Formats: sequence, C-alpha cells, structure tokens
Amino acid sequence: MTTPNLENLQKELDTLSSEEKQLLERLENLRAKKAVKEIDYQGLVEKMPMTVKVIECLQKNGQTTDPTFLLENNPIKYHKEYVCLLQKTNGRFYDRIKQNINHIPASSLEELLVRLKLIPTINIDWDFKTYQAFQKILAWKEKEAKKPLYEITIKDERFQILKVKGGMWDIDSIEGIKKEKRSKDEISWSLPKIEGWRIEEKLRDYEKISWSKEAKAALEIETEKRERLSALSGKLESSISTELSNLLKNGYDFRPFQEVAIEFIDCAGGNVIVADVTGLGKTWEAIGYIEYKKLYTIIICPAAIKENWRRHIKNLTGEDAYICKGSTPSRWDVEQLLKKTHRYVIINYDIFGKGLDVADDPEKKEVRFLWAEILTAANYDIAVCDEAHKIKNTSANRTRATLHLENVKWLFLTATPILNRPRELYSYLRLIRPGQYTSEDNFCNQYVFMDGTVRNVDRLRKSLSTIMIRRKREDVQKELPAIERIYDWHELSLEARDRYEIALEGIYQQLAEFDLNSNEIAITGLLAQITRLKQIVAQDKVERIAELAIELSESYEVSPASDKLGEGKVVIFSGFKAVARGIGRRLGHEAVVFDGDTKQEDRQKCVDQFQSDPKIKFLVATGYTAGEGLDMTKAGYVIFSDFGWTPAYHQQCEGRIYGRLNECHGAVSYYVVGADTIEEWIQEILARKLKIIEQIVEGNDSPNAGKSMGYELIKKMKIEMKSRKK
Repeated sequence: MTTPNLENLQKELDTLSSEEKQLLERLENLRAKKAVKEIDYQGLVEKMPMTVKVIECLQKNGQTTDPTFLLENNPIKYHKEYVCLLQKTNGRFYDRIKQNINHIPASSLEELLVRLKLIPTINIDWDFKTYQAFQKILAWKEKEAKKPLYEITIKDERFQILKVKGGMWDIDSIEGIKKEKRSKDEISWSLPKIEGWRIEEKLRDYEKISWSKEAKAALEIETEKRERLSALSGKLESSISTELSNLLKNGYDFRPFQEVAIEFIDCAGGNVIVADVTGLGKTWEAIGYIEYKKLYTIIICPAAIKENWRRHIKNLTGEDAYICKGSTPSRWDVEQLLKKTHRYVIINYDIFGKGLDVADDPEKKEVRFLWAEILTAANYDIAVCDEAHKIKNTSANRTRATLHLENVKWLFLTATPILNRPRELYSYLRLIRPGQYTSEDNFCNQYVFMDGTVRNVDRLRKSLSTIMIRRKREDVQKELPAIERIYDWHELSLEARDRYEIALEGIYQQLAEFDLNSNEIAITGLLAQITRLKQIVAQDKVERIAELAIELSESYEVSPASDKLGEGKVVIFSGFKAVARGIGRRLGHEAVVFDGDTKQEDRQKCVDQFQSDPKIKFLVATGYTAGEGLDMTKAGYVIFSDFGWTPAYHQQCEGRIYGRLNECHGAVSYYVVGADTIEEWIQEILARKLKIIEQIVEGNDSPNAGKSMGYELIKKMKIEMKSRKK
C-alpha cells in the first residue's frame, strides 16, 4: 500500500528527470552551436590582419648603442610566419609571463621590421616615444657607419692608432705595437714612426681608414726612406761620393762600397748595425759617417783595440781621441768629458760596464754605472760599439750599462751580429728602437721558437732591412786587392807592460855602450835580447789572436765565399813555439798545430788534415817551418801574431794560401801590432821595405836583409833612448 507522499515524490522526480533530459539536450545543442561559432570566429580571426606594435624602449644607464625594444602583437594568436621570423632574430627574448611580448635588440629590430612589412596579414604600429627613440638610434648608426674603422695620427715620433668601431682588433697583432688606452667605447695603440709600414701592410684590405695629413706625410717619407735603404744595401757606388772625397786627412780615401755604407748610416739616421764581414773596413765607415756629420762620439770597444781606434782616428782625421782609463771616472775625466775637449772618446767594455752598488740596504741592490752617467751628462751625439756582439747577453753589466747611456744614436759594428741565437739581436734593437719591444720575451715570442731557432724570418729580415747593412767579400771583391793587408794594434796588459819595460831597460843599458860599427857578434847578441821583447809582446796577444781567428771563421760561415777566400779557413803564424802552442790550445779541437819540433812527415799530415777535414778550421805553426813548401790553399785568412825580420818571410807565408795556379783565390792578411812596442818599429821598417820590393818586378830580398833590419832597428832604438834621457 502506497502512501500519497511517496507517489508525489516519484512524480516530482520523474518531472525533474524529464526536465534534466531536456536541459542536457539543449546543452548539447548549445555546445554544438558554440563549436560552430568558434570555428567561424577562428576563421574570421585568421583572416583578420595582426597588429605588431613596438610599445617600449628599454635602456640601461643611458645606453644608446644597442637597447632592447618590446613588441606586442594584437590580436593574440599564433601567426606562423611571425613566429618563424622571431625565431630567426638574433638576440630575441620571449616573455613567458606576458605571452604576447617579445624583446628585440635594436641591432636586429630594423631588419625584423623590414621583413614583417612584407607579410600582408601583419600591420606595424608604434608608440610615439618609442618611435622617436628608435629614430635617434638609426641616426646614431648612420653617423657611426660614416666613421672610419681606424683613425691614425702622429705624435712624438710615433703613429697613434685609434679604433673607433667595434669588431676584431687586427692591428693588435703587429710586432712591437703598444696598447695605449682601452675603454668601453674605443681602444688605441702606438707604433714607432719608422715601423709605420707595418700599419699600412696590416690594414691594406680595409676600407674607411683615416690618416691625418701629418701621419700620411710621415708614412710617405718613411716609405721613401725604406726604399732608398733597401736599394743602398745592394749598391757599390754612393750618391754622396763627391761630398766624401776630401773628408779624410793624410791622403786617405774611401773605397766606393765604404761610401755606400756611410750613406746608408746617414739615411737611417745613425742608428744602424754595420755587419760587413771582417776585413771590409767597418772602422773606416764609422769614422767616415762621424766626420761627414761632424759628431761628438763615444767609442766603446774591447780594451785590446783601444789603441787601434786611436791610431785610425788620428791617421784619418788628425784628431786626438780621449782615452778613458780606470774603473771609475776621475775628477780630471769628469772635467775633460763635460767640457768636450775631444771630439772622440774611447772607452773599453770592462770599465764602461763597471757597476757601483750604492744601495743603503744590503739586501737590496742599486747599481750605478758612473762612466755611462758622465758620458750622458756630457751630451755626446753618437755611441759606436765595436765588436758589438760583446753586449749580446742582456744580463751582463756591460750590456746593462748601455741602457744608462742616454740621448745618443747607436752605431753597432760587428761581423757576427748573431753568434748563436736570434735573441742576441734584442740587445741592439732595444737601443736602436726603444719601446718597440716591451721586453726580451716579447721579442722572442715574435721571432724565436721554443728550441731557440728563428721564426717569421721574412718579417724579421724586413724589419732589419732599414737598420742593418751587411756585405760579403764577393759583393765588393772587384774593389779589393788580391792580398789585402790589414793592420790592427794591440794594447799590452798591465802585467805584460811591466815585463816589457824591464826587458827594454836592460837593452837600453847595453845600447848606451854600443857602437853602431860593432862587429856582427855584438849585433847578434843585441838582436837576441830584442827577440825577447818580441816574445813578451807575442805572449800577451795569444787570447787576442785566437779571438780574431774565431771571429774570421764564424764570419765566413755566416756568408761563405768559396770562390774568393778558399774555404774560409785560418792560418796563424808565430815565430815562437810557446806562442803557437798557446794559440792552438785556445782554439781547441778545431785546430792543428806544428812547429820545429814536429817531424817533417807529421807536418805534412797536419797540412793534409787541414786541407781535407771540414772540421779543422785553423792551422797554427811557426813561420819558418810552414812558410815554405807546404800548400794551405783551403785557407782564406792569414794572421801574423808577431813579425819576422824580412818582408820575404811574410810574403812566403802569405804565398802558402794565395797564388796557387790550381786553386787561385784571394787572401786577407792580418798583422796584429803591439802598440807602443818594438813591433811598431818593425812594422814600419817592413812596410817600407815591402813597398820598395813590390815596385820592382820579381823583386827579392838580399841575403843580408835580416841583418839590415836588425841594424836599422838598433839604430832607431839608440835614437829613442836619447830622446828618453832628454
């Protein structure tokens, strides 16, 4: 039995279910209509153009070079072409919070807008202030585009290079360039004026390089000078020969190739390395330039050749040179140098490089080079370094002292500018071109491999071409005689000088009682004591002779001239066994030595080894054992460590290496003379006799020539003794 309430509730539920069903059917109809409308809407949206509006410019701290712009697209929808362009835009950033905002850098915006304009369904709009900001940036970019990539001016004898646009710093790789300033907007460098060709070479393929009028003019002058110097290196005649013709005193004249060297030095401004091989007259070339420009000069050289320089200066110019002595300058030295009483000052490396530690703190070292300071204060014009390879070691005191000699030109004379390693050039270059290389390591990084060998050879050679001149004998051979005789003077050491004076005094005591009409036995006795004087001088020259031989050999190896000087080997003659053996020991395993105690067959073995073994570069012998009958034609140089009694002795020794019909070539003969010793008198007498002999066809000495020499020598010594007493 049902109750009325239950039936009523059931009816209500059925009614509600019916209504629910009707509502669900209506909802389905509405959803279907909505979907259709949405499709219609999307279709209409797709057909509608999209507006991309540049709404804001974001700048950091007044940034003007590349600020960021915000792009907003309306209506918000997926636009395939728009999205593809955004994805390819450099520097674009998508704002994921505000999904219709893209961040575009100014450097990319202009190109993006150009591409968007090509899409017909996209319109572009601007916020007014943002548009003004973008126009300012475009104007700035146009102005920047007109600016040169590099601006080059000149100041204080250096090119100043300013980079005014971004990008790679290609110029930073130039050898010796110095970075001057760097900021967020620009960077600048400087380079010595003489190296301006490197800038032009590096930037040759670039456009918009701005040269100031002064910089362009300086570059043209340097280019012209560079071309002239390059041409001079290969010339044999000078354009200034007329101006040099009467420059020297006492009837001396330059050879044409020496005049070329003088012109080269002058064209390069005096800062030059003269690297002619030994025997071509570098000393004359240096003096020639000094006289041509009338310069006040400092000569820095080894102690043993100070006298050699003094004599050359006197003979060629008539000037007396001031000779510096002692480890520190005396009051007299200071007065003479500051007053510049002499146009030439000669100082040796050892005392020039003598440092004085003046530091108060024993743990710290403060070295002063007093000679260099005084010479700087005296304001001389030029410093000539002879045997310049003596300063190759940058840590040596003599090399350090050169840095304290300021405000002078530097003229380096050496047949061997590089003895072992390319880094040895740095000692010259930092004086000739200060500031070009910041350090020795900087130079080595550019031109030296880790194993010490050279790299970037062409660039280094090109850099040296304006400061170094080098000629070999074959370059100038037609100007040189078949046998070239060169005289060098050697200054005795203090110890040798003391022994020499004691021995000389003993001879003078005998000469006081000696009659020039004395018998032959008396003359022979005196000659024996004179021979002792010669021996003292010869013993003191052992080191000097060995060094000269090594220099000649190394110089030849640097530039061989096999058809002119044999194979460039060196023969050394001495009249004393002990001297010959001493020189041989100094030369080591590269030398063969024989004297009167050597068996005849062993002498020939030594000569054969010298002739055939390329490892043997030196032959040392006593003159009378090797001067006849032995051919040493592989040699190109002869050195006489002391003098014989006759010209014939020297001619026969020279003939061992020169004049063979089967191996005919030239020769250079060196006579090393002890300064202020009996050797000067012997050399004078020999030269006079040799001149007479050479004037006679097939001339020969008479059998009594040696006795005649001794008689003349004794006569000269008696005259000298009388002048000493006065």
